[in-house]
Amino acid sequence: MSSSTTPTYCQYPALLAARRVLFAWPRYSRDNRWYRGEVKRTWHDKYHIFFLDYGNEDKAVPSDMVKTIPSHFLQVPFQAVHCSLADIAPTAADSWGPAELAKLADLTEDEEMYMDILQADLADGQVLVRLYYASDEEPLVEVLCREGVGLNQAHLDSQHLF
Repeated sequence: MSSSTTPTYCQYPALLAARRVLFAWPRYSRDNRWYRGEVKRTWHDKYHIFFLDYGNEDKAVPSDMVKTIPSHFLQVPFQAVHCSLADIAPTAADSWGPAELAKLADLTEDEEMYMDILQADLADGQVLVRLYYASDEEPLVEVLCREGVGLNQAHLDSQHLF
C-alpha cells in the first residue's frame, strides 16, 4: 500500500483461491461506514464479508465498497466472539439448515436482547450463552421451540435422567 492515508480498493479472488485469511475494510450497506472485515468468499464483483467487531455478515458487498485495510487497524483485537446457544437442538438433523438459520435471524435481528454467559473458554473460542428478549425477558429458546425451529435440549435431557 502506498504511503497515502487513502486506502486502495482491493482485488481478492486470487488470494482466496490460495485459501488465505483475508482482512478487508468494507463499507457496511446499512450505514455506509467502514468496518473491519474478513473476506469469506468472492464471486464476480461482489464479496461475502464477516464483520470482525460485530459478528454480522454482508453477503453481497460490491467490490468498489471493499478496500485494503491499513495494517494498524489489525493491531486491536477483534471484538466479535463466536457463541453457541444453550438448551436448544435442531428438530430434524444434527445441524441447523438454511430455513432454521433464516428464522433465527428473523427472530433476533434488530432486537434488544440480554445474554447470560454459562460457560466461556476464550482460548478455544467456546462460549455457551442463553439469550432473552429485553422487552419481556422471554428466553429465545422458548420462542424457537414454539416456532418449531428447535427442540428444548434441557427438557430432552431431563427426560433421559433414568
